[in-house]
Amino acid sequence: MRYSERPEAQQRSSVRSFSYQARGGQAPIAESSERKPRGADQRSRLRATDSVSLAGGQSRREQLKRAAQHIPGVLVVLLLLVSIGYNLGVSTNPRVQLNGEVAAQSTQQHEEFERIVTDAFEQLPATSRTKLTFDTETFSNQLQKDHPELGGVRVSLPFFGQRPVVHLETPPRSFVYTGADGRTAVLDSSGRVLSLGSASDLPRVTDTASLELAIGKQVLPSDEAAFMRLVYDELAHANVKVESFSLPPIVKRLEFKVQGSPYVVRMTMQHAPAEQVGAYLATRENMTKQGIAPGEYIDVRVAGRIYYK
Repeated sequence: MRYSERPEAQQRSSVRSFSYQARGGQAPIAESSERKPRGADQRSRLRATDSVSLAGGQSRREQLKRAAQHIPGVLVVLLLLVSIGYNLGVSTNPRVQLNGEVAAQSTQQHEEFERIVTDAFEQLPATSRTKLTFDTETFSNQLQKDHPELGGVRVSLPFFGQRPVVHLETPPRSFVYTGADGRTAVLDSSGRVLSLGSASDLPRVTDTASLELAIGKQVLPSDEAAFMRLVYDELAHANVKVESFSLPPIVKRLEFKVQGSPYVVRMTMQHAPAEQVGAYLATRENMTKQGIAPGEYIDVRVAGRIYYK
């Protein structure tokens, strides 16, 4: 029995050994067969991830391309808004047009009015420096009120650009005033200074007083200036040209000299000028007929009486 059991034991052990080896040999096979699907899954996952990331990159690039396509339009809109905002502004450096002309070479009068208008614009509040809030009528009225030497003020705003144009009108020139200190100025018919300096085409008014001369300043009383203007116009109508007026120290006394005559004509500004001019013209005609040539003066201040020397 012992002999018979050994082979069985050996057979069992060999079977066990065989079965153990079989199991041991199958395990690597099983393990190797399981690893292959895992590697394939990882590769498939990597490929899927790569494809997703590639698709995401392409999507972002397409989004950037689409955004880049809108950049020119956005820039155009921004430039348009900036241009509109700039165009709505009003510059404080206006262009001054005096009596319908913009001086190519600025005269003293033009420069003075440019300074006056620029100062007025610079004093405007910030809220009034746009085309939507700037009141041209109020500005014009205030400027003319502050500077009565101006005959008219009109402001025009450009459709494009910021620089306004201020149109100024000044009264006609009437006299060249000369003070006792020798300084001269051009006056209008109301006796107000239009510009500093002289003009050869205007009658001269010589004063014995020394007054300060400045543009816009009232140098002569308006009634005296109007009186002289009437005398000048009446004599011009009779083809007699007044060469100069003079204001002696005597109150309301006026003297003038006609062209081509050595004498002066004395008048008073307390009486109507038309009567005195008529008396002078009649006396002048009679003296010419009689061959009388006064050398110093003809005095028509007293109604109905003529004095001469």
